[in-house]
Amino acid sequence: MGRVRVALGIDEFSRKENYRAGVGWGVPASGLRILIHAEQGYGDTMQFVRYVSWVAAKGNTVLLYCQPELKRLFETLDDVAVVVPADGTQIPQFDRYVAVMSLPRLATTTRETVPAEVPYLRVPVGCTEPFCQISAGADGKKRIGIVWAGRPSHDNDRNRSCPLEDFRPLAERQDIRLYSLQKEGEDLRRLAASVPGYETVVDLSSSLGDFADTAAAIDALDLIIGVDTSVMHLAGAMAKPVWVLLPFAPDWRWMLARDDSPWYPTMRLFRQSEPGDWCGVMHRLCEALDRF
Repeated sequence: MGRVRVALGIDEFSRKENYRAGVGWGVPASGLRILIHAEQGYGDTMQFVRYVSWVAAKGNTVLLYCQPELKRLFETLDDVAVVVPADGTQIPQFDRYVAVMSLPRLATTTRETVPAEVPYLRVPVGCTEPFCQISAGADGKKRIGIVWAGRPSHDNDRNRSCPLEDFRPLAERQDIRLYSLQKEGEDLRRLAASVPGYETVVDLSSSLGDFADTAAAIDALDLIIGVDTSVMHLAGAMAKPVWVLLPFAPDWRWMLARDDSPWYPTMRLFRQSEPGDWCGVMHRLCEALDRF
């Protein structure tokens, strides 16, 4: 948040009743230029940018300030006038600003009223060429993208990420073809050289420059499977079939004791039955694949 505060000049703009006006903003605010800024991680931003249309529907012009890696992807959003990357680009004039993660509160969202219309993120024009060979696959195998690890600096990464070795039941199957959507390919290269099955996993890391590229790869696949990372949010926002592997104590947004998500209609959740039990998750997932 510190870098965003500097970029927005928060000391100056806070005197203009930004957040104070924002609390009751759902009804009175209209005809304004609203700057929505991403103050959390990639996945958080992709999940809650769905509220852009709610802000615009009140007669406002929406400016979206986000991480540079999201710029091309977010330019596909309906109802966004300008996408400003957080890379030193000059921010256009605006009347009020609000953090993207504050929008559910301002919209008084409940579990029953989650805005779950998908897709709201799409593949930008010109991103599909590197992944045409995936779409053209004619071997009859299901094409599945996998993600096994999140950002190591995440506070809960040791619980939410799992070793690639735990994906071995998938790597050994003959009825599917796996495609790695990890930005880093070291784990895959290590296992491909020593463990049977992993040598057939296709490493897409060299083609994944930003999230627009990842969206194009996702669009070419039949199913996305992975741990709780930004790629899962992207697949859900694109309305692709996506199966999320969750730790025993998951993040708040996934709630408890359910295998679906009110945020993403095409998403299915596979939960650990006890802490660290990725083997049990994979067993249930393979059973589900038999029926997919």
